Amino acid sequence: MASGALPVGWRTTDGSDVRNYPTSNGSGPRTFAGLTGYQGKALYWRNTSAEYGRLSNYLLPLEPGKYQLTFAMAAWKGAPSYQAAIIQKSTGATIKSSSSIVAKPDLNGNGAGDISSAVRHTLDFEVKTKDNYVIQFKSVSSGFTEFLLAECRLRDLSTTGIATIGAASRWPRGIYSPTGMHRQALQHGLNIVVDADGRVRKVFVR
Repeated sequence: MASGALPVGWRTTDGSDVRNYPTSNGSGPRTFAGLTGYQGKALYWRNTSAEYGRLSNYLLPLEPGKYQLTFAMAAWKGAPSYQAAIIQKSTGATIKSSSSIVAKPDLNGNGAGDISSAVRHTLDFEVKTKDNYVIQFKSVSSGFTEFLLAECRLRDLSTTGIATIGAASRWPRGIYSPTGMHRQALQHGLNIVVDADGRVRKVFVR
């Protein structure tokens, strides 16, 4: 596979090898492009974990309320298992975690493989304390494990902390998905908007 950068705001841990966005790697954890299905791209990570919300410049602040994490994971090789979790950053406490999930399909190392059959899973959780949180995907299989994160979305199931704005709103410094992906414009659902003065808002577009 060619060199690739980590997605915006993501951090991977491969044993003692920690890689943080922004970085571009010729090997190891990085974005794989040229796949079939989803957006044709996936975050390749291995052995330990992939996280969003751990980096100081890309925090995941959540207000009290109910949320739903949606994710899909394929396997680069084999049939490794992983677990999704929501962690309170300040305390390190896990507020909700999934059961063990087998990543599939197995691409068997095919850089042009089809990940369209990767199943979407959901993890519903409740935030009781306003704080920064971390989305974590962790390998729970022994041996060498390789994964492809095809999708990761966070939905606020309540209306707490959500604003709805129209086209007349001032142009923001940046628009991001809840998982840190930069967007060219507001999209339906939850958007993280960084204003010109650095203020961060959650914007829900219906």
